[in-house]
Amino acid sequence: MTDQFTSGAAQYRAVLGNSELVALLVARLLSGIGDQLARVVLALYVLERSDGNALLAAMVLAISYVPSTFGFAFLGSLADRFPRRSVMLWADLARALLVTMLAIAVARDANFTAVVLLLVAETFSAPAVSARSSLLPDAARSPVEYQAVVGLGTTFEQVVQVLGFILAGVALGVTSAGWVLLFNALTFLISYLIVLAFVAPRPAAAAAGTSVRRMLRDAKSGLRTIVQVRAIRGVVFLLWGAAGLLVATDAVALPYAADAGAPPWAATALLAATPAGAALGALIVARLPMQRQVRLVFPLAIASMVPLLATAVEPPVAVTFVLWTINGLFQGYIVTLMALSMQLTPEHRRGRVFGVAGAGFNAMAIVGLVGLGAVAERTSPAAAVVLAGAVGMCIVVIAAWAWPHGEVRSAVRATFGAPRRHS
Repeated sequence: MTDQFTSGAAQYRAVLGNSELVALLVARLLSGIGDQLARVVLALYVLERSDGNALLAAMVLAISYVPSTFGFAFLGSLADRFPRRSVMLWADLARALLVTMLAIAVARDANFTAVVLLLVAETFSAPAVSARSSLLPDAARSPVEYQAVVGLGTTFEQVVQVLGFILAGVALGVTSAGWVLLFNALTFLISYLIVLAFVAPRPAAAAAGTSVRRMLRDAKSGLRTIVQVRAIRGVVFLLWGAAGLLVATDAVALPYAADAGAPPWAATALLAATPAGAALGALIVARLPMQRQVRLVFPLAIASMVPLLATAVEPPVAVTFVLWTINGLFQGYIVTLMALSMQLTPEHRRGRVFGVAGAGFNAMAIVGLVGLGAVAERTSPAAAVVLAGAVGMCIVVIAAWAWPHGEVRSAVRATFGAPRRHS
């Protein structure tokens, strides 16, 4: 075990020595913090003005997934049809401009215009994320280095959520929504400059150019690849099944804290509990050999549901924070699924497969946020979390029964080599 973790630390050092990978990670961290700030500030704003309506607060968080869901499905293939670095650069510029306009609209109380601009800006995140994820295997110098950068990337994603949740609580007390959005626009500009300076240009992976018909055809191609390749299908379907459960605590954290009479800073801390645990879980799991990661997928998935079920006793906010952090810690298996989904996909189809997979993931997250928000509004936030844990147990058992064990083992062996035995 010690040798495995030592080699994992060496993998992370190798990633930090790769300027392209570091640039991609930092650019994502910066732009992600700005996005999360805007979402949470808006959710808290709605919760305050709706007398603690759990469903409305959950819907505010869910709406940010809607445009990117369609964007992933139909724009993900842009990461195959055009140079991936260029897709990232243009997406950053577009979002910087749109969010600046959004800040002006909010300052002028142009609510409808603000919503439209927010939806359009979120749509541009899909091709940027698809391009970045598809570029990582090319920028990595080995499959093992790629495995490590996926772990770091997933940790960064969770850190983004934690910082966004915490900073949102602080920002509401010291500044206005307009200034928060301007900061968001600035993060996109910095991301643009980092990618421009440190990420090498590469040609498009597939035939250049696009159209509505081609984007539809590419989306069908991505879905067909997922459905027809059994190993990819098992990985992606488990990701989709988990998506609606991963947001269980997001859906009810704010009303749970409000019902307990907790102050705003405690509410945002509770919202950050699961992603904080997930950040640590991703870092730990990614340090293990891929063969061992695959063996741990289902034990970790089952373990992640136990803290959700324990919420049935409606513990104090501090105890709930610990439980939900543990829930996030066991979500480290998501790192394995994400790494497998890209490594199992042919290089020229990564963008469209990631796009369809991302669209399905977001769609299930929307269902989870809205569905659990509705349950929390009709019953209680704790009851909604317990329901998520029970449904999750059923999903994991069914997924384990249908999992393509042989195909996944063969694919992992072909990419990462045979597992090493330690005496």
